[in-house]
Amino acid sequence: MTYQWDFSSVFQAYPLLLKGLWNTLLLACTAVAGSLAIGLLVGIARSTRGPISWVGAAYVEIFRNVPVPIQLFLFFYLVPLLFGIRNNAFLVSAVTLSLYKGAFIAEIYRSGIQSIERGQWDAARALGFGNIGQFRYIVLPQAIKRMIPAFTNRVIETFKLTTVASLIVYPELLYQTRIISESEFRPLESFTILAIFFAAVVMPISYLSARLEKRLAASD
Repeated sequence: MTYQWDFSSVFQAYPLLLKGLWNTLLLACTAVAGSLAIGLLVGIARSTRGPISWVGAAYVEIFRNVPVPIQLFLFFYLVPLLFGIRNNAFLVSAVTLSLYKGAFIAEIYRSGIQSIERGQWDAARALGFGNIGQFRYIVLPQAIKRMIPAFTNRVIETFKLTTVASLIVYPELLYQTRIISESEFRPLESFTILAIFFAAVVMPISYLSARLEKRLAASD
């Protein structure tokens, strides 16, 4: 039996797909911003010694080793209990992804900071910079250049990971695609379009990242 492909019914439901794409991009951008901020704080903590470093290490190990769906459901049920507010699928998804990816990004920051030669710190100190000044003006700018490829991979992973938000009925791309698939009885066509949407977003990011990496390498 030859399958007859028919995308017409899927194309007619394009408003749902566009809404799902917008919700996915919004969630991904929020999670990336949150994870970069969390990762920076934890990465700095991990680069120190003593109790602060231990707390950072505990955070990294916990959030990296607990599956994302479990974290998502925990936050989904904990938010109303802790804060007495109604569940918000976007808020829960953004917080979960930010904390989860922040644990990975913290290690990128830590390795990037530790890759800067000790002589750079000593030279900055000799020029009169304090600890914060050394980090802000000398170490971090150099470290970020080395971390860009790893950051790009995490951004792409975060975008793809937004699909877990469909588990708590956040209307991102996968959730909207499932609605179209079940209502139109066209799963192959629906999920083919979904794959095209994801590729259309991820491929340009990968290309721009490669160009930026080459430019930074040339500037060095």
